[in-house]
Parts: sequence; C-alpha cells; structure tokens
Amino acid sequence: MAGKRVGIIGTGASGVQVIQEVGPIAAHLIVFQRTPNLALPMNQSPVSVATQTKMKEEMYPILFKRRFQTTNGFHYDQLDRGASDLSPEERYLLFNDLWSKGGFRYIINSCNDITSNEKVNAEMYAFWRKRVLERIRDPEMQRKLAPEKPPHPFGVKRHSLEQSYYEVFNQSNVALIDLNENPIIEVVPNGVKTRDGVVHEFDVLVLATGFDAVTGSISQIDIKGTDGVSIGDKWKKGLSTYLGMSVAGYPNMFFPYGPHGPTAFCNGPTCVELQGDWIIDCITYLRQHNYARIDPTQEASEDWVQRVTDLFSQGLYLHAKSWYTGANVPGKRIEALNFVGGLPLYTTLIQESARGGYAGFTLTPDTSIQAKL
Repeated sequence: MAGKRVGIIGTGASGVQVIQEVGPIAAHLIVFQRTPNLALPMNQSPVSVATQTKMKEEMYPILFKRRFQTTNGFHYDQLDRGASDLSPEERYLLFNDLWSKGGFRYIINSCNDITSNEKVNAEMYAFWRKRVLERIRDPEMQRKLAPEKPPHPFGVKRHSLEQSYYEVFNQSNVALIDLNENPIIEVVPNGVKTRDGVVHEFDVLVLATGFDAVTGSISQIDIKGTDGVSIGDKWKKGLSTYLGMSVAGYPNMFFPYGPHGPTAFCNGPTCVELQGDWIIDCITYLRQHNYARIDPTQEASEDWVQRVTDLFSQGLYLHAKSWYTGANVPGKRIEALNFVGGLPLYTTLIQESARGGYAGFTLTPDTSIQAKL
C-alpha cells in the first residue's frame, strides 16, 4: 500500500494493526471510526538469543504451569483485592507500574473490581486517557481518539494492543472521520461517500469491520442435531451449551475455544490446551468403559447457561456494544457468550463433571447403538 490512497473502515484489532503499518507508508490514509479503541501499549523490546535460551531452561516450565493457575491463563494474574481498598496514591502507583510493563497487564494484572466498580472503572479510564493524550498533538484528534467521556466502561470490550497507533494520527497524511458525526452513505466505485456529500477517493479500501465472534465459526456450519435442527437455528433462540464444550442434542460433538468457555477472557493456547486435554480424557474414558455416545442433558445445559449468565451480569459488560455479547452483528441475540468466572473456577467445574463419571451427560453403552466413537 506504499504511496497509495487508503481508506480503513473500523478500528478494532485488525484496524489498529493495519493503521499502524499503513499510516507511515501511504500517500494518504483516512480512518473511519465508530467507536474509539481504548488500546493498550505493548511496550515490546528485543529479546536476545542468550536470554531466550536461559528462559527456556529455567523459566518456561514454571510459566507454562503458572498459566493454568491464573484467572485469564497468562503467567500474571488479577490481584486478590479491590482498587477501592487502596489509597489514591496506591492506585496511581499500581496503574503506572502496570502501564509501564505493557500488554494486557493494565487490565488483567490489576485489581479484582475494575469491571464491576463504576468509580474505580472511571479512574482507570482517566489514567488511560491521560497517557494517551500525551501522545496525540492535535486537539481534535484527542477528542475523537480519547474523549473526555468514555465511550463505554473500561475493560468491557476487547482491548487491542498497539505499538505506535496513536502517533500515526500525528502525521499530516492521516485523517480521522467520526462516523457518529459523519456516517458513510454508500461505497462508490472510486471510494466512499459520507453524509456531508464528500466522496473520499481511494486506491485501496480496507474493511476491518469485525466478525461473528465466538459462535459464528460453529453456527455457520450445517451441523444438525438429533431433531434435524441445525445448530445455527438452535442458537438463534438462545445460546445453549454444557461446560462450554458440548450441546444437548448433538451427541459426540465437542468444541474447544468456543461459546460459554473462557475463550475471549483467556489466553487462547491455555484455554485450548485445558479443554483439549479434558476432551481427550473424556473420549478415553468412554472407550475404556465401552460407551459409544455422550450427550449433555437439557437440565445440565440450562444450569450451565444460567451460571454463565449470572457471572457475566456481575460486571459492567452489558454497558457496551461488543462482540462479547454479539452486539456487533445486526440481528444477533444479545447474551453472554463467554464464561467470565476465571480459569481456576472453570477448571474445577469441568473436572467435577469428569470425576463424577461425566455428570451432566447421558452416556449410552456401545451395544445400544451402532455408531462408535
């Protein structure tokens, strides 16, 4: 895209990544933003071969095991105290320390009430905004990228990580259009037309407009249950799973890193490893005990949905339109799509089922049906 006129619609994770890379090389870049991304600095630095080698020998085994002990599956964890229990000075020093370390630490390695206590949440946003405003020169860009009033509670939408995102908007070749003030009317052959009548001409138009998260990768497959209903149609009436890995009426079907699991609130590899091991152990158990079919009960599924919903409602998540609830897809039902109770609790719950002979499932002996696992 070097030397080209580029337009980018959307400022989610994909948009942030593209903007950082394209801004410095494009002849002109226009970003169309609906909601400012409350992005966090990665603060990356090079790691020498010698350091990597030493870490692999000493630290890696410890860090890998530690992941399964923390709320979000990282090697660092949420603090076991609330920010409201700290003095203003303690909170400032904590926020500043986490900010300097970079990554998701500012939100994940912080106090345990930041997504449930509105006052604390507002203070976290204010600190974030102060740090971001220091990196943006133009007052109008400051207003659009880091508004005085937060667009939503801090931490209830996925935070993107960035290296130079905000500095890009200091460049003379970069413009930002707030779609709340000047929405797109149509895409025309040579660009994009906004409500003010201006046609913005582009050589390249990037649609970083999101995706049908968590459920979409499964519901778009024509998987039918024992009643002949596709899983997509079943979930239109309300998402239903058991343990975030199975669905009643769809026997012998397991999925990792999907709906009602820790998924969006967990380090991906950690979540997949945990669920993958559980699924392997389950299939091994079925074979060893001559079972050919496993299907979650409706009662267990309803209980799981209620647990997921109750945990989700304890936070401020429903105060934002996000893919955490399906609100980014027109017509999609708004509901909790993820288990937000933390990895230790999730591990306890799925292991309790396993230790109880896979409680919550109906197991059918091999002799009663022809299908085999």
